[in-house]
Amino acid sequence: MYEINYNEWLDLINSDYFWASWCMKKFENNLSNYFSIRKEYLDNFYYSIIKVKNKELADELYLRIKENEASFEEIANQFPEVIDQKSKIKIGPVSINEVERSIRSLIKVGGKNQIWKPKLFNDIWFIVRLDNILHAEFDQNLKIKLSLELGDKFLEDKFIEIQKANLN
Repeated sequence: MYEINYNEWLDLINSDYFWASWCMKKFENNLSNYFSIRKEYLDNFYYSIIKVKNKELADELYLRIKENEASFEEIANQFPEVIDQKSKIKIGPVSINEVERSIRSLIKVGGKNQIWKPKLFNDIWFIVRLDNILHAEFDQNLKIKLSLELGDKFLEDKFIEIQKANLN
């Protein structure tokens, strides 16, 4: 049904509009299911993080933040013990697969503005607050993006198929 000749392939690949239209038409029945599969990676997370080596200090900083005595940024600037003091304290927007592996499970299950008691990972104490989650919406822009992803996968599979056929 979607067999096309060589010149048509070139026209499709060289034309973003035609390529996007072709992908939307070809994969329109698969988009809802594909969205469900990919949703976790399409959501964007914003979080704040502080890392220290000392548990007592981690507990103290956690309480200061929780009781609104100091912000993450103020803590990072006031305490030289904070690891990566000069790096970002606020992270985002990032997909869940871009979140540090050590805190990914917390971020996945957290609610907006949730702050966790210090957690130990690889001899470092983490204080994490989930600042916000922007859930992916299954709108027209995302449908185009997802259909293009499926189109790229389709092309990759076709090229592999052609390479295998040429080897035989």
